[in-house]
Amino acid sequence: MIKKPLFLLSIISFLCISCFSADNTSKAANDLFVQANKAYEQNNYDQAIALYENAMSQYKIRNDSIYYNMGNCYYRTNKIGKAILNYELALKINPRDEDARYNLNYIRALIKDIQETSFVEKIYLLLTANELVLITLFVNFGFFILLGLFVYKKNPALRTYFLYIGITLLVLAFWTYNRVKDEKRVFAIVITTPCEVRSGPGKEYTAGLSVQEGKKVEILSRQDDWFAVGLHTEKYKGWLQKDKVELIQ
Repeated sequence: MIKKPLFLLSIISFLCISCFSADNTSKAANDLFVQANKAYEQNNYDQAIALYENAMSQYKIRNDSIYYNMGNCYYRTNKIGKAILNYELALKINPRDEDARYNLNYIRALIKDIQETSFVEKIYLLLTANELVLITLFVNFGFFILLGLFVYKKNPALRTYFLYIGITLLVLAFWTYNRVKDEKRVFAIVITTPCEVRSGPGKEYTAGLSVQEGKKVEILSRQDDWFAVGLHTEKYKGWLQKDKVELIQ
């Protein structure tokens, strides 16, 4: 397990909060994070979790470093599902957080739920949908500037650049479209064990599969107190009670 320096987390938290507000609210929020970081450093993990969650709930702040630290706290208190959930939340905000990814893979290896990621998948997940949208808009802007120059100057040399940017724009558009579509999918982490996947939305239905704490499932639909879920590795669909999972959102 990797443990980030606490002074770095304090600075990150302070900067995040300072951008959020510049008044006394900012100071109060920062004080909570400083207390949480201190509890974390002193191995008072339950106290640190309570302080982090209180600060995030009260001040509506989402930060990958905070989720990473909460993941470490939950791991130390043997709450594997919650630890995985928080590492996933950290990576949702910042898919390039190598520490969070390392710890996530480490815990998955412990519970024998290894999910292989190919090189292409790693590249695909390198940027968030929002980052890709901004890059695509920037390249699109350059494309139309070059198009204007090409029409105005009639310079054949610009044709090659025009072609390269056009191809880049098409790749980015395809990449962005798929990332936006993927980010609309809803996933959850099983936080209790044992957890039975049933054939229908009720305890009277047959339990066809038992999944362990920390398992990642896709939410397909909702009905009352139940989620219809898909388990990609097992190629299985069924129903889980809502209180057995927490959404990655």
